[in-house]
Amino acid sequence: MLGEVANWPEAIALSIVMISMCVTMLGFFWYLQRIDKD
Repeated sequence: MLGEVANWPEAIALSIVMISMCVTMLGFFWYLQRIDKD
């Protein structure tokens, strides 16, 4: 599926989206935990 060079930008964009979503979720959970402590 990722054998073609033309698919590289798409794969990179997809991985960036996935990583940013994971970071957002982690940050959200960390934010909720901080609110819980207060």
